[in-house]
Amino acid sequence: MKQIFFIITFLLFAILIGCSRDSDPISSEQPIDMPINTVPIFPSQTYSIGEANFTSFVALGNSITSGFQSGALFEEGQLASFPNLIYKQVKELGATTEFQMPIIREPGMGTRINVTFTSSAGWNITSKDVVALPSNILLFRAYNNLAVPGAVLWIPNAEGNPISDMFESISFLNASRNNPLFLVILRTSLYGENIYLQAKSLKPTFITLWIGNNDVLGYAISGGTSPTSPTPDNIFQALYQRVIDSLLTTGAQIVVANIPDISSIPYFKVGPPYYLDDSGNKVYYWGVTKNGVRKLDDDDYLTMNGYSATKNGLGKSQNSPLTDDLILDKDEVQIAKNSTNAFNQIINSICNNTMLSDGKPISVVDVNQLLNQIDNGGIQIGGEHFTSEFIIGNTFSFDGIHPSNKGHAIIANEFIRVINSRYNANIPFVDVSKIKGIDDVSLVKKLSSSNSTQINFEPDFNNNFKNFLKLFQANIK
Repeated sequence: MKQIFFIITFLLFAILIGCSRDSDPISSEQPIDMPINTVPIFPSQTYSIGEANFTSFVALGNSITSGFQSGALFEEGQLASFPNLIYKQVKELGATTEFQMPIIREPGMGTRINVTFTSSAGWNITSKDVVALPSNILLFRAYNNLAVPGAVLWIPNAEGNPISDMFESISFLNASRNNPLFLVILRTSLYGENIYLQAKSLKPTFITLWIGNNDVLGYAISGGTSPTSPTPDNIFQALYQRVIDSLLTTGAQIVVANIPDISSIPYFKVGPPYYLDDSGNKVYYWGVTKNGVRKLDDDDYLTMNGYSATKNGLGKSQNSPLTDDLILDKDEVQIAKNSTNAFNQIINSICNNTMLSDGKPISVVDVNQLLNQIDNGGIQIGGEHFTSEFIIGNTFSFDGIHPSNKGHAIIANEFIRVINSRYNANIPFVDVSKIKGIDDVSLVKKLSSSNSTQINFEPDFNNNFKNFLKLFQANIK
């Protein structure tokens, strides 16, 4: 990750220093307008933007909002991100002009995870550190999608100071957050000293906000080790209130999303906390918990890295237990759930008590309920069944955390449903069936081979995947 940070820093500054506001911006000013299949607008159907104003649309948040998928930020995932899908739908109604994102050329930036399937060997999972620059890096204004993968509402610090990625200066974030994507997405303070000010510089008329996920997710996916606890409730409340109060100064319409329960994502369901012996009996792995080394049980979660480690024999004896960072034990699971519930109560309370210019409160998209529904039996859309199963559930990408293209379409439609209700609009929903699915899923669902559930990790998967996890370790270096 440090090597990637150095390369990105060098290349970005080389480009930015070599340019000025007088440079020819023709190539960079062209809107990114790659085709995304959406529900067609039939003449017989009356669609309307209603009272919603998407003249200047800004999306704020973290990795999900940015379109981050399968461990990396890359063009296909960005173009399928839920904000861009919303933009495409309202653009068809003539309600907006452009929605610029820092489109990362292939192969993307991050730790790209790839999965291939063979009927004889099952799933083969590989990962590779990749680095590329945005194709529209010379855009001479802030991007409309200012979501930064790894961004947190609260940056953990020993003093407990209420500092946030939303308000800290770009120079501080670039120097102290050890995350090259801040530099890629925010670029320069010429467009605003921090994320909030860059958003404000665009004179937004409509804002989507989805922040706070990583304030519990970072704790959970690190097995409760980095950070060692979710954001304290009182700090979360103070900072979320500050974000909302600040966004109110823009005069924009605002819709926010709440925080999903970590148990609804497949990152913790790649494999169970046990294996089957030759007789088909469950044998539970040994793991290091906050209460010492013990045998795991059904209420403990293995991380994806943890399940990968079991393939190398770790956890099969008391003398070689899974380390603390590879499991989220049942006590830590409850801590994460308690924080999620508290955060969502805070979000609901603040939004219900904050009136926009039309005298009505801010609407909240209940993504938590949506993903819980997908996790508990799944949902049916256009003949396709969506679950939270790793890979074949078709809702999440290969990192087990971030939505797939189709997952983003489902989330986009939930936003559109809320926007339609709140702003008396009739924006068409995204046609999920026309969005590209995960490769090989349709094939696997037709196979009856017993090997179709076999998961094989490359030998260095754990070491490579740790670079991906560092994005969510928000401690100040």
